[in-house]
Amino acid sequence: MKTQKSRKTVFIRGYLGRLLFAGSMFFLGVFPVLAQSEVVAILEYCDYPDQVYITDSEGFLVRQAYFGLDMGKGDSIRTENTAAELRLTHNNSIIRLAPRTNLRIDSLDGSRGDTDNSFSLLSGKMLCVVPASAGGKFLVKTPAGLCEANGAHFAVSAEQGIVDAAAVREGTVSFTKTGSGQTIVIGAGLAADALVRDFQPEVWPEEKIDRIFYDLDFVMLDPGAILKTEPPALEPIPPAAALASPETAPAEPAGDNSSPKDIFSLNAEMGMVTIEKKSYAKIAINPLLSLGDFRMALHLPLIFSGDFMAQDDRYKPAGNDEWDFGRNVDQDRHRDVARKDFLRDLALKLYFIEYGHPGDTFFINAGNIRELSIGHGSLMYKYANDTDFPALRRVGVHLGMNTSIGGFELMSADLAEADIAAGRLYANPITAVPFSIGVSAAVDKHPVFSVSDSVKSSFPLGSGENPSAIDPMFLGFALDTDFQLIKEDSLSLTVFADTATMIPYLRHEYAGASPLFRTRGALFDAYYDNSFSGRFRNYGLTGGLFGNIDVFDYRLEYRQYRGFFRPGFFGPNYDHLRARLAWEALDYIAAPGSSGYDRKTIAVYGEAGVTLWDKLHLSAGYLFPGEMDGGNIDSSDRDYFELRFSLGKGLIPVPVLDRLSLSLSYTREMFAPLVRDLTRGRHAEFVSPYTVFKSEASYAVTDNVDIALSLATAADRDAEGYIVYDADFNPEWSYTLAIQTRIRF
Repeated sequence: MKTQKSRKTVFIRGYLGRLLFAGSMFFLGVFPVLAQSEVVAILEYCDYPDQVYITDSEGFLVRQAYFGLDMGKGDSIRTENTAAELRLTHNNSIIRLAPRTNLRIDSLDGSRGDTDNSFSLLSGKMLCVVPASAGGKFLVKTPAGLCEANGAHFAVSAEQGIVDAAAVREGTVSFTKTGSGQTIVIGAGLAADALVRDFQPEVWPEEKIDRIFYDLDFVMLDPGAILKTEPPALEPIPPAAALASPETAPAEPAGDNSSPKDIFSLNAEMGMVTIEKKSYAKIAINPLLSLGDFRMALHLPLIFSGDFMAQDDRYKPAGNDEWDFGRNVDQDRHRDVARKDFLRDLALKLYFIEYGHPGDTFFINAGNIRELSIGHGSLMYKYANDTDFPALRRVGVHLGMNTSIGGFELMSADLAEADIAAGRLYANPITAVPFSIGVSAAVDKHPVFSVSDSVKSSFPLGSGENPSAIDPMFLGFALDTDFQLIKEDSLSLTVFADTATMIPYLRHEYAGASPLFRTRGALFDAYYDNSFSGRFRNYGLTGGLFGNIDVFDYRLEYRQYRGFFRPGFFGPNYDHLRARLAWEALDYIAAPGSSGYDRKTIAVYGEAGVTLWDKLHLSAGYLFPGEMDGGNIDSSDRDYFELRFSLGKGLIPVPVLDRLSLSLSYTREMFAPLVRDLTRGRHAEFVSPYTVFKSEASYAVTDNVDIALSLATAADRDAEGYIVYDADFNPEWSYTLAIQTRIRF
């Protein structure tokens, strides 16, 4: 789960930095003969500091960006999903960098003998406001050009082989095409591109001008103060509204910015929720602690239908009263059960713990798990432990470490039960080559855990045995490799190949097992048939590519599999279908050569998504499978479709609507039957037991208060928390509706 770090917390560092800077200025004012101010570029503002990466002149990454951070000659700054603003201390020139921009400071006038201000725009866009008579030359180098300005307000855009342009709002800019040495002068209202054949100043269409200046309007710094009036104060304090986290209320006035509210905040939820056609009142208090990269929140809910003090009126998800802490268990007879219930109830009070993000040197995320893939996803692809949230909540954990020579990641879907877990270990054999090789493992210790004894006995195997009496376990293993062909901010491409298998493990004897298999223990024969054919079975092969083209993400892969195993076995709806998959595994063990399991399936999976303005996201994916029968390929209904959409507040430029945010996700296996029913005019069910649907609409009444309406699907459960299944062994489901008021203190 990806969450932006609190800009308030980062501002503490920026504010302390300003105090230290002011103190140093006072010291220099009193003792001018002992020191003189260093010429630097100051990071005055950025939307999200955790999306700004600064590398010093020796190539070392600065761990944390903050307001007031100094940069000097040789330093580089790269922005991801954020903009950033810089100011030069010696002449008050200001610069704004658009998201996904990479800039290097080559020289600063007055620093270590430099006489010019020179920057290399490696990729992305920047806006420069340079006062007249500011000292040495102000130069911006691009892959194909060189801009020189004095007393100008202009933008530069550079994308390798696509655009290398400059556009001027005020003043004039000298633009040189480095390939030919041709130099032109661009005046106000004109623009030029060094990549076009006719390299001349020209009037661009309005939409083209808008594209180059998009997301380059200053938030913190004032261009008008540079060209027309006196320069701004040496160290302006950012306005509180500009520094407010999107998840918390705006900060207090500047004089209060160092208050404990920057570290500790409190959120509350009040409303009603309908679960399995029964309505409950809900009150939840969520204290939040933020310390730099570390964030932690508690979740203290009360969900009840009558008297919230009465135990019988409380909502008990999966049959568990999360406020009894084992007190209602006979501890003399069931001490282990009571201890386990205590730990489960305690874990449920944790909302989340976050430190870093996947890909960082170290990261950890505890709480709800959404769309988690291990490696390339051959075993676990977009798994979620919150498919039934808010009807049922579990606290999982995902952590890992990454270095230049390799790393690892581990996950557990539920800290209380620890049934579903996975991990991956990878290495980069040659650090100079973007190639890695990894091994993964995944386990489900009790896939029939969610099924009641009565349901298990009603779905006996062919041998008449109850699946719970055999108590199977899933052991998955995978080997993966990848090679990154292209790695740029606006273009990346990685190719990969995986092989994976699922080995059933039977804790007890299975009388119905085929003579080809053992009757208990690890059934490695499920992967390789050494009796007659000597061929592999119950395997999956995956190969393909993924990456991005600017704001577009893509993934395309080929899959081949046989047996009851399929790539992405632990998928978005795994928690609902795990018992059925266990039944299929035992059925496969009884007759591995049956037509239902001995066919080779080939499939193509494609996925694409786009993120615009950091507030609009749309993605879709589809798996198209076909089953091999001799030389023919038959279509299969075991396809898969997903659709995800989100819209953030402030994107719709219409009063009232600009306070609205929306999100929706829809994933479904066996999507082809739905399409077939629709095309033939039959009754079609958009939601089925193979569907996970979640949606939410949130409206900001004030800066501190939101009203949210959410609608989601959840599996029906009996009084003891077991999933209810229909006559075809499919989980029954119902909608969960919640209307809440969310308050941030």
